[in-house]
Amino acid sequence: MNVSMYQPDLDNETLVPICSQEDDSTAYYSNCMYDWDNYYRFVLPKRLAEFIFPRTHEWILIAAYILVFVLALSGNLLVCVAVLKNRQMRTVTNFYLVNLSVADILVSLVCLPVTAVLDTTETWFFGTVACKLVPYLQVVSMSVSVFTLGAIAVDRYFAICKPLSFRMTVRRAVTGILSIWLAAFTIPVPLCIVYEAESPLAPLVYLTNCYEKKWNQSIQQKVYHILLLCIIYAMPLMLITVSYVCVCRQLWLTIPGSAESSGEKTAMARRGSSNRSMQVQLQARRRAAKMLIIVAVIFAFCYLPLHVLNVLRQFAVFEVDHANRHFFHVPFLVAHWLAFANSAINPIIYNFLSVKFRREFMSTFMCCRVCRQYSRQELFKRRRTVYRGSVLSSSINSTSKTNANQSKDITMSFMRNSTVQT
Repeated sequence: MNVSMYQPDLDNETLVPICSQEDDSTAYYSNCMYDWDNYYRFVLPKRLAEFIFPRTHEWILIAAYILVFVLALSGNLLVCVAVLKNRQMRTVTNFYLVNLSVADILVSLVCLPVTAVLDTTETWFFGTVACKLVPYLQVVSMSVSVFTLGAIAVDRYFAICKPLSFRMTVRRAVTGILSIWLAAFTIPVPLCIVYEAESPLAPLVYLTNCYEKKWNQSIQQKVYHILLLCIIYAMPLMLITVSYVCVCRQLWLTIPGSAESSGEKTAMARRGSSNRSMQVQLQARRRAAKMLIIVAVIFAFCYLPLHVLNVLRQFAVFEVDHANRHFFHVPFLVAHWLAFANSAINPIIYNFLSVKFRREFMSTFMCCRVCRQYSRQELFKRRRTVYRGSVLSSSINSTSKTNANQSKDITMSFMRNSTVQT
């Protein structure tokens, strides 16, 4: 291709076709020629520098992603260890919290690193299989989280408001957890079918896009995402809200001991130690309810921007092109980070609002510290024992040699004496 036939349009970053003027409209693009050499020489490096390499705010985002990854992984592992290690912590609510932590660990290991790379480089580097698997697992973890929060709210409602009509056992909790995972694995199955990876610079991998190619901008896509918003966000949050409103009314307004009349308080004070124990139990239930309500509210807040932006994008409320790309790119960066930050916030809430979790976290840290110290002491003792053994064996050998020499000297002196006497 003659270089003089094409000058790269660096401002618009497009590859302008060179067509013969005598071509008619039907065959206009059939005889067009593209100078790909100049495109790869001039245009492509500029596009890669703008899209691929992180900008200043994206480096800040990378640091924030690393912080969330470390906190989410370590904190949720501590939650699992705390509940499984202590038999007294194995309650129905705590089993649900472990299930929530498992979902957060899944999203932290599988989805967070991939999304961080995609948000900062705007390129899908992970192939077609990962393009289908990662969005699927992200919706799975989101579904498990919100369904688990709904199950916890329903459990608290029956335990506090209807204690005699239904009793949640550990076996029923395990059945509920398995049902949650089954529903979560079923809901996003269409995403595995429609997602595909496509590169505008094939065979180069740069600027590869992973999107819902098979039904892009179709009515089926819009209907599915509206249903997804209702099933994994709106409806569970409505159930959680109604359940916790009933729980709060029961704990703060209905149960004796929380009434504001002085006569009831005086009568309750006269009942002695049994009422004091009931008051302690009431305060513990209130603290647990506060913690669970805060967890649900923070979940709703962290995932709201992502759901809103997703629905707006499906209905083409805003058109993203090269000119306004950065204006819409930053809100999606913040929305993705908030969704992943929810996984790191939950263990922090447990630590500050639950005495039992805080005690177990501290005991785990102390156990690790004591184990490290014990291993160091054992290593020092082994080395000291080996050293003492070597010193003792050398001293024994030297002593035996000295005794042998002394006995030899005595024998020789005796022989000399006997010889002189004869």
